[in-house]
Amino acid sequence: PLDVPPGGSYLAAWNESRYDEDRRLAHQHAFDALLYDQPTFTNTLRCRDRYGVEHWLQEVVTLRALDERRWEMISVATDITALKAADEQIRLVTRQARCVLLHGTVDAAEGWRDWQVDGPSPISWRDVDVVSWEAAQEVLPLDVLPGQTWLEAWNASRQEEDRALAHDHAMHAFLHDEPTFTNTMRCRDRYGVEHWLQEVVTLQPLDDRHWRCFSIATDITALKAAEERLRFVAQNARCILTRAVVTARNGWRESALDPTPQGTPFTWDIEVTNEDAAQEVLPLDLAEGQTYYAAWQRSRFAADQRQASVNSGAAFLHGEESYRNEWRCTDRLGVVHWQQQTSTVQPLSEDSWLVIGIATDVTELKAAEEALRVGAEQLRLVTRHARCILSAGVVEAAADWRERALDADRDPFNWSAVSILNREAAQEVLPLDVAPGEMYEAALARACQPEDQRQATINAGRAFLAGEPSHRWEFRYTDRDGRLHWLQ
Repeated sequence: PLDVPPGGSYLAAWNESRYDEDRRLAHQHAFDALLYDQPTFTNTLRCRDRYGVEHWLQEVVTLRALDERRWEMISVATDITALKAADEQIRLVTRQARCVLLHGTVDAAEGWRDWQVDGPSPISWRDVDVVSWEAAQEVLPLDVLPGQTWLEAWNASRQEEDRALAHDHAMHAFLHDEPTFTNTMRCRDRYGVEHWLQEVVTLQPLDDRHWRCFSIATDITALKAAEERLRFVAQNARCILTRAVVTARNGWRESALDPTPQGTPFTWDIEVTNEDAAQEVLPLDLAEGQTYYAAWQRSRFAADQRQASVNSGAAFLHGEESYRNEWRCTDRLGVVHWQQQTSTVQPLSEDSWLVIGIATDVTELKAAEEALRVGAEQLRLVTRHARCILSAGVVEAAADWRERALDADRDPFNWSAVSILNREAAQEVLPLDVAPGEMYEAALARACQPEDQRQATINAGRAFLAGEPSHRWEFRYTDRDGRLHWLQ
């Protein structure tokens, strides 16, 4: 809704309602389309209505030449404000995922396989940079100097020993043709704050001296802090030490792995070496004349106790030197504790053993593991709800590509080395029928509307000609059920 003055047109009022920079960009798009004989072009515009409310509109303009100086124009504009709000939510999710995506091509110098450890690096990463500079700055804000890539600034921010170790990991992967390697590094941001980042790098060889590279770096500062707390817990660990002589009854081998409610085929003569120390680890109320061990067994969860019996029986049956159990216990205040017991087994005869057990409280470790599990689940949900298809690769151009860049019928670019990086997630975004032996990329190309593919070719060519670092286009696809999807 706009205020159209008497004698004025809605188009003039609409043009006036646009943001200045969007108006200038729309004019440039129109000029380019007329100059290069493009049949369509697209504008994305911010406008304010008569009430001052901001709207996002997307306009698709179709042109048909009438003569050298006149064109018939049809324009369809739709309100995409809700879509833009969803985009902002996705950007928020991406920031919360705390990761940096990098991709590009890695080059090696002649004779790189003869590299000496103390020599200069034969590998060049100059063509590798972040997919989104803004997202990278959210994870690790850096001062990037003029002419410097974000990757170079990141490398400079690392601890010297971590930088050297990352180089060694990379060279080992290149020399041994390994498809992935991992780096863990400490970096200082522009404010002097230390961050721990973990980087997983994937390499795809193009030839003997070139690789396609894709890297995902995640901020693990909180995880490192948790690990440090766990190390402190381990250094100050208290334990419950037990000593037991275990005797098996006749026929024990048949029921060693199948404890019944009546018990197991083993008799345990067991004692807790220091009951006062055990009370420090797991405080329990003991009935008059009751041993700590009896109260300890009573405090355990029944399901965990049964699995512990199976594990010990398996160790005796298979002649194992040690085994490990985990169980939950409830202390005198009703608080649940996780404990882990490592037991060593020394045979005394064919059907008796000396078992020494050390049980420690691992409640904090379990909490940390649960936090990691929840974090992994959240990241999986982020991937699902981000609703994106991620692709990367190297595009090669023909010798005369500059003359053919805007000719959709003679596309001078070779896109065969560009591949989908998350095919399983892509199927969630756009479910397609992929034939046996076929890649998702082929099915995706087949599902695209031809006219959208032509426009995408022109948009890409224009971006390559102008040296633009990014470009955007929209496609219509038909999924396996015949439903139409718009993808941007």
